Order: sequence, then structure tokens, then C-alpha cells
Amino acid sequence: MKPGKMRKKQLLCGLLSAVLLTAGCAQARPKNETTQQPVPSSQTNSPLPAETDSTEATLCMEIDEKSFLITLYNNETAEAFLQLLPLTLEMHELNGNEKFCYLDHTLPAKAQKPSQIHAGDLMLYQKNCLVLFYESFSTSYSYTPLGYTQTPAELARALRGEKITVRFRLQEST
Repeated sequence: MKPGKMRKKQLLCGLLSAVLLTAGCAQARPKNETTQQPVPSSQTNSPLPAETDSTEATLCMEIDEKSFLITLYNNETAEAFLQLLPLTLEMHELNGNEKFCYLDHTLPAKAQKPSQIHAGDLMLYQKNCLVLFYESFSTSYSYTPLGYTQTPAELARALRGEKITVRFRLQEST
């Protein structure tokens, strides 16, 4: 692709992401309605290595009355997670920096040592433990990256408490 066309595509994707972030999460579709392809998106300052740079879908994550957009990475684990949606989980506190929940299903994992966790990261620990980080810190543990939210400060406020109910669903395109 020519550099000019690639730049236009990047600008268009960035604008689309900004519109989705300000619009909030749309209402869920009825189960019998035809699903559309995920909305393409990108982030220029991706917190993880290039193996997970492209994104294929945006999720809506709801905690109480607050909605967050989660941009998924383009990997096998994120694709498998999409197959579980819609999903409501009770997530528990751990270490003052994360909420976690063991899934009923295992997902394909390709764990890596990120060395740095960023507030807003959504990751898989081992093959069935979903982890949502709300504080940044260094780590020696291995995780499979799923995605991230671009509003980690708001997320930290919403995740107060020992356990919370989190709802995940595919974000509708507008």
C-alpha cells in the first residue's frame, strides 16, 4: 500500500476509534439479529509488541452503570474470547492492582512476559483466568494479551471493591 493511502487509513481508523470512545457502548443486539463484522481499529502507541498490534474488534465492558470500550488484539486468544460473548463474570480483587475470574472454558494461550503491565490491560493468565488490570506495574509473570481500554483512570475508579460484576459484549458499529 502506498504511504499516502496508509496514512489516510490510519487517520480514518483513529477518528473512528475516537468517535466510538465518546459515543459509549450501544445497546446489545437481540440474539436473533444478524451480527456484523467487527469494527476495524488501531492504536499507534500499542503497549505490547508488534505480534499483537492489529485489532479486529471492540468490546463493550460494563461495570455497574459505567461502560468501557476494550480494543482487542488480533490474536487467536482474542478470537476465542469473542466466541464466549455475551459474558457476565464476577471478578475478584487480587494484589490491589487487578481483578480476575476463572472462565468455564479454556482458551488458546500464547503467553509472553510483558515485563510491564499497563492499567487497562485485559489479559489471560494460563489458559482460563481472565485478568483486568487497573494499575501499572512491573511483572515477571507470563500472560496472553487480549486487549486494552484507553480509559484506565476511569476503570480504576469503577473497579473498587473486593468483587464486581463485569459484562462483556461485542460493540455494535454505528
